[in-house]
Amino acid sequence: MQLTKDNIVLYAAKNYHTPKSIDSEEFFSDLKRFKYIKRLLRKYHDTGILKERLLLNHLIVLHNVFGSDAVATLLLYKIQEEYWPTLKKAPPALK
Repeated sequence: MQLTKDNIVLYAAKNYHTPKSIDSEEFFSDLKRFKYIKRLLRKYHDTGILKERLLLNHLIVLHNVFGSDAVATLLLYKIQEEYWPTLKKAPPALK
């Protein structure tokens, strides 16, 4: 499936798995986590300050509700390419 801005929400909804009942408010709240991740990565890129625990918390929650394949696909779609290295490689403070 080729992801576009028109079908990204549909792709996310198809891969959204929660043990309790799903409501749209919770789904869109979880989708906002991608925006929070982007904001954290931009701040790290601009200032060198990374809130790694907050970033990891968002990634763990996303992994739990979307699954690893869908999260990887959605992250690569929603996050700018310049921030990909930060997602792929742990910064020196985390090693």
